[in-house]
Amino acid sequence: PKRFRMLEVDLDNVRAAIDWSYESRDWQSAIRLLWGLTGFWHGHHNYEGLGYCEKILAMPEAADRSIARAQALWCYANLLWSLSKFAAASRIWEQAAAIGMEVGNEFMTMLSLIGWGAAMNALGDATAAQSLLTEGLSRARQIGSKPHMGLAQMHLGDVVLQQANMEAALTLHEQSAANQQFSENSALSLRRLGQIALRRGDSAQAGELMSESVRHI
Repeated sequence: PKRFRMLEVDLDNVRAAIDWSYESRDWQSAIRLLWGLTGFWHGHHNYEGLGYCEKILAMPEAADRSIARAQALWCYANLLWSLSKFAAASRIWEQAAAIGMEVGNEFMTMLSLIGWGAAMNALGDATAAQSLLTEGLSRARQIGSKPHMGLAQMHLGDVVLQQANMEAALTLHEQSAANQQFSENSALSLRRLGQIALRRGDSAQAGELMSESVRHI
């Protein structure tokens, strides 16, 4: 995305801002920067972002079980996920979800449950994954966040597809694509629909969906 290319150009200033926040013990500003940069680090500088998360989470000032700490934990888990460290990501997302519930923040709870469920599926625990993702989807519906409904549906579609339930997977991924059509994850939903079309033997539709997914990147 264009905004990530712009961040690349300004990366030294971004690093300086994080370092200044850390050195001045301004942990809340540091966490706001982490939260805002997670998407960028996820696909560009995973290990650098991971290092910043570990450094800031270790600050004594960041030890309170607050929504800010939950945000930093979520960023940390998301970067662990991007590096296929699913067991560690699962543990961290569980912590973030617990804090979200404690402080009564529905958005953070929902977001952490979806991440946790995706990680459990990657670890091969489909039962836990389905339970967590279903709860995450329910909370996303209550909040009224279509992109996060779509995210939960996408991961639930992955779960049921691994259980060889093609029709249920197709329905979930179609719902996911509709809910995420204006989000950054729309390409992922379209790619999954393309993969299902290919498994069903419809190579023409698979090609169209894959091409469309590229246009959404």
